[in-house]
Amino acid sequence: MNSILRPAGIALFAILLIGSPSVAALTAEQRQLNNQSFEYVWTAIRDKHWQANPGGLDWQAIHEEFRPKMEAADSMDAARAVLNQMLDRLHQTHFGIVPGELYSNVDQAGGGDTTTGIDVRVVGAQVLVTSVESDSSAYAQGVRRGWEILKIAHTDLAPVVAKLNETYAGSSLRELMLRRAILGRLEGAAGAAQVEFLDGAGKHISKTLAPSQQKGARVQFGYLSPMQLWFNSSRVGDGNIGYVAFNVFLDAQRLMTSF
Repeated sequence: MNSILRPAGIALFAILLIGSPSVAALTAEQRQLNNQSFEYVWTAIRDKHWQANPGGLDWQAIHEEFRPKMEAADSMDAARAVLNQMLDRLHQTHFGIVPGELYSNVDQAGGGDTTTGIDVRVVGAQVLVTSVESDSSAYAQGVRRGWEILKIAHTDLAPVVAKLNETYAGSSLRELMLRRAILGRLEGAAGAAQVEFLDGAGKHISKTLAPSQQKGARVQFGYLSPMQLWFNSSRVGDGNIGYVAFNVFLDAQRLMTSF
């Protein structure tokens, strides 16, 4: 697959897949596919954007400005740069170009019904455990918040994180894509997950994490992949203080009736 655009919700969430980068000159077929991808993105924004003039711009003039740049692009990176420059003119978030070689890492998270019970965040170049479900295999084996994940199965995470950090430097999508990439590897594999950690004492520890059922309910918003939504609430003290927690804000009706 060479290109896919996914409009989602109020904003248009664009994901474009173009073939793997290469230092070699582009073939005629690659140039044609890049031009087709440009037309696909430009047309989708013209037809699906919530404004008649996307971003207050003359969108036809944008086409006339950027189409020759795409035709002149002599590498996949240059082609992606043209698309990024065009999208930047909108000055709106939730637009991003995902290189094809990274897409399988990013788009698998939340696709199944099982979980390792671990949630993560990427801080700089480190993949850190931020929570561990108390009824999970990970918790039973001693995995705790603050541990660093070094490897999942046979894949070192450092190169994956470095590439995503480079791709999304300065992008509002960076944190989302990094988290989805790691969770995709944790939860995308069938059966138990082999994970190598660096614990709080700096010791390398390998664990085999058995899958368990994800909590919450499956929801879908726009063209985004289905996700698991969970909601918790409780009162503390004399009952006059309460708190709520939920993981995604994508099903307003369900959340509002849960309070």
